[in-house]
Amino acid sequence: MKQHPIVGERICAPLRSFRNVLPILLWHYEKKDGTGYPDHLKGDEIPLAARILQAVDIYDSLTTDRPYRQALAQKKGLEIMWEETRRGAGGLRICCRPWKACWRNLRWPYP
Repeated sequence: MKQHPIVGERICAPLRSFRNVLPILLWHYEKKDGTGYPDHLKGDEIPLAARILQAVDIYDSLTTDRPYRQALAQKKGLEIMWEETRRGAGGLRICCRPWKACWRNLRWPYP
């Protein structure tokens, strides 16, 4: 599992059209506190686009069917993400600034 960002980057590296996307693919599993992977980047060391992809990836994981559980409703997925961001749960994988910007753009009924 922890190798998939590296494998994804290697698969896409030869494609010229993906060159600007490689850091996003590689670092979208980093965490704000440095406990992510593959390079243990912290906070603003993680490129903004990778932090945005984190939020999108988490939302997708929550709201699509998985072999081990059914998809959550969109509203429930967003509520879980908001609560984890608020509490700083799990090493705060969800970096606050891009996620809070998403909330503002959604005009969702949360702070």
